[in-house]
Amino acid sequence: MRVLLFYPNKNCQLGYNHGLGSLAAILRERGHPVRLVNLNEKLGPLPDDGELRRIVADFDPGLIGFSVLTQQVDYASECCQVVHAFRPGVPIVWGGTHPTMTPEAVARLPFVSYVGVGECEHALAELCEALEKGTDTTRIPSIWARTADGRIVPNPVAGSYPDLSAIPMPAYDVFDFQHMVDTMNGWVQIMATRGCPYRCTYCFNHKIVDRYKEEAGVKPKEYLRFYPVDRVMDLMLDLHRRYTGIRTWIFDDDLFTWHKDFVLEFCRKYKETGLEIPWVVNGHVKVFDEEIAQAMADAHCYIAKFGLESGSDRVRNILKRHMTNKDIIRAFDAAAAVGLHTSAFLMFGLPTETEEDIWETIRLTARIKPGRYRWSIFFPFPGTVAYETAVETGFVDWEKYFHLDNYFDGSCMDFNPRMNLWIEKLQRTYHWYVNSLVEDWPAWKTYRKLADEVTALDEEGWEARKDSVLDEDRDLSERLIKQGIPHYSVRYSKVMAVRSDFVVWERDREAREKSGLKAVPLRGGTGLFPW
Repeated sequence: MRVLLFYPNKNCQLGYNHGLGSLAAILRERGHPVRLVNLNEKLGPLPDDGELRRIVADFDPGLIGFSVLTQQVDYASECCQVVHAFRPGVPIVWGGTHPTMTPEAVARLPFVSYVGVGECEHALAELCEALEKGTDTTRIPSIWARTADGRIVPNPVAGSYPDLSAIPMPAYDVFDFQHMVDTMNGWVQIMATRGCPYRCTYCFNHKIVDRYKEEAGVKPKEYLRFYPVDRVMDLMLDLHRRYTGIRTWIFDDDLFTWHKDFVLEFCRKYKETGLEIPWVVNGHVKVFDEEIAQAMADAHCYIAKFGLESGSDRVRNILKRHMTNKDIIRAFDAAAAVGLHTSAFLMFGLPTETEEDIWETIRLTARIKPGRYRWSIFFPFPGTVAYETAVETGFVDWEKYFHLDNYFDGSCMDFNPRMNLWIEKLQRTYHWYVNSLVEDWPAWKTYRKLADEVTALDEEGWEARKDSVLDEDRDLSERLIKQGIPHYSVRYSKVMAVRSDFVVWERDREAREKSGLKAVPLRGGTGLFPW
């Protein structure tokens, strides 16, 4: 059976979807041809209704699948309605995080016939085979079905998570992957693990674990799994052989550093491959030490990323982010000691969060001086504990909630006019406040003045200035770089601030590569880190 997959990620960061890559690989292995349509405007114009119909007509699928995030429900629904009206006899299945968290609501959509819940590699293949043979499709584990008379059949999830050592290599090629590599400046996404042992309230992981435990008796500890290290090496070598221009591996694992033995084995074997392409991982400050940091640095890792979310102990306790500022400082110091560039994930606009809580986050960021940091504005995903908290506290603005297609451009929360305006200002100027507090950097007074100006603006004044902020930021940054003065500026994404030493290093790297020279490693002592 031919399967047509859609990945709606309009107005979102471009990226490879690991779930779809794995689904496509298993479908192919079982003899089902697959085509994938990546709906992201960075790859080219989004298809209009006529183009959607042409795609369906050209491929002639027997099953159509959509992988859907909560913020993409509206866009996915628009596309689905066009496709369903054009080929009403072709069943449509929705999977991904939103359907997993809200399967009943998705199953009631008139254009959806099936809902995939949890990790559905084998379930989707079973659905294809049942449809192809004309056998019962209402008893497949992890697949909710809607019958012809509108009845919803909710099936429990499968009795185990997929065995990572037994599934085929992910199908990168279905994404027109060379185009993605070129568009993403050589960054290639990899997965070495699945799952996470933590239960952060804003994340869907804990709800998936609970569902597998309650419906299939799967133990929570089985959720966190590791691919065999040799398999990860084989994948990286294969991608390097098949695609040109790969400059950075970025591991999308929730928690790469959980098992020290795995990290040390990976580092040793990566060095043995002879590849010198730098790589980036997610860690946790409670499972990151000097030995791990040194091994990663020696094996060409150049960015270690950590989810902090808040500098406030009170807020982190609400989020179940079990760490202290002391833990955070220790981890960032360990990374800095071996020259690793660090990244911090931050979040603001949370239920019950106060201005002082946000200032604690700003102060912590200034204290640890990460190589970069990325901020998001809290968005309550359905099914999570944080969603329940947001609803119970009455802060959700539902009109905004249903019109946001990402969690970077605005908040769906309504606190009070003063707080709402400050969150909007922080979305563009968070790093100005951080720069203003790093008083051993000469530019702090300049940024203190800018931060004070932004703080003093009323709604009308901010509206008049906000569209010029990024240009202001870039102009000031370029002047400071020429003077060798350290600071953070917005780079690569409108919600990411990068330390100027990395900007200098990246430019040096690109210049050397264009000249056919080897890049200087991103390490302390190279002369690129004057502060």
